[in-house]
Amino acid sequence: MVNNIDKVADVTKDVSNELSLTALPDGRYALVFQVDGMSTTVGMRIGAMPYGPFGPVIKLWDCRPDLIKSTFLVYNAKAHPSLYNRGSY
Repeated sequence: MVNNIDKVADVTKDVSNELSLTALPDGRYALVFQVDGMSTTVGMRIGAMPYGPFGPVIKLWDCRPDLIKSTFLVYNAKAHPSLYNRGSY
């Protein structure tokens, strides 16, 4: 954290304005977002700290625009680990 706005720095790039940051059991952090802001791809980056540095984009899902009707808009990719029931997959 910095008190001077001139000292603010990016922690990563190519993420959407809405995203999720989740602590993993091994101590790392998963950043889940929509790649490049408004694409059809859900991506994840892994970091050692909640403020990075984060690794390369890992593509989790592509909403395949050819399968999406023109009335749908893909946005706001996030993870919800609290909804996961271990052993349900």
